[in-house]
Amino acid sequence: MRRRRVACAPVPSSWNMSSTSWKTRREGGSEVLIRLIAWIAAALGRQFCLLLLFPISGYFFLFDRRARSGIRSFHLNRGDSRWLSVYQTFYVFAVTLLDRVYFAARRFPASNFLLSGDDVFRQVLEREGRCVLIGSHLGSFDVPLFLNESHHIEISVLMHKNQSSRVRSIAGISDQRFDVIETGRPDSMLRAFDRLLCGGVLGILGDRSNGSSDVNVEFMGQQVSLTKSPYVLAYKAESPVFVFFALYIGAGKYEVSFSELTRPEDFLLSQEKFIIEVAGRFARALAHQAQSHPANWFNFFDYFEPPAVENAS
Repeated sequence: MRRRRVACAPVPSSWNMSSTSWKTRREGGSEVLIRLIAWIAAALGRQFCLLLLFPISGYFFLFDRRARSGIRSFHLNRGDSRWLSVYQTFYVFAVTLLDRVYFAARRFPASNFLLSGDDVFRQVLEREGRCVLIGSHLGSFDVPLFLNESHHIEISVLMHKNQSSRVRSIAGISDQRFDVIETGRPDSMLRAFDRLLCGGVLGILGDRSNGSSDVNVEFMGQQVSLTKSPYVLAYKAESPVFVFFALYIGAGKYEVSFSELTRPEDFLLSQEKFIIEVAGRFARALAHQAQSHPANWFNFFDYFEPPAVENAS
């Protein structure tokens, strides 16, 4: 039995996404890389592009020291010391950037998306009327956004807009095609909460620190800090939470999965216990998929480095 729904639960105005160090990092030279890939894709086509991605990825592997160090830290943590694994991550990242161009142009065959759990996701959404959908920097975040057009699902996205927005626009992905709520504004979380109350899906990337409002979880044997925002929103709106992954598995195919993270009885817990429980499930799901598909890990910095503590004085 779930708690009585509250039509307008209070949401503190301090729920804004504060600045953290990852937001100012230029990850893997992605803006330069996507400009080059977008031009080649338009001029020469995908198959020829895939061949060119080998030397292009090699260039960034050799000369982007910070990104290389961050990816190597991830692979070392999972017990893989091979430099080839680091290079493969650069290559798969480049492939997903290339595919963004074709997603945007609607030139990517739907049969290349291998879906699982989407039927349960649609059933829960139809029953509950709302859902928090948590993504990550493991694989492509863009795939579900384009699948929503074929599934006729209204998705709002709470996202940080800076370099990633430029990269998306270069690839031909206009944020105007989606309902984007920009983080870092005083009313960001209030607007996101309102979207949930109105019904539909709220998409959020959940694998990084928010800085001011985090929850500590175990991830691949280490403690990391993740944003609380998806879980606070879900708890206040009594909204089910799903995690999705869109993982490149080769041959132009993506394995797209949806898994429910919440159970009805979770909403009987206190807010803090709810956050700890559901965030822990997300971290375990992320760790499982990261171990299974390590080349899809696109956090191009030392993920296990403790976040910097801002001096309030």
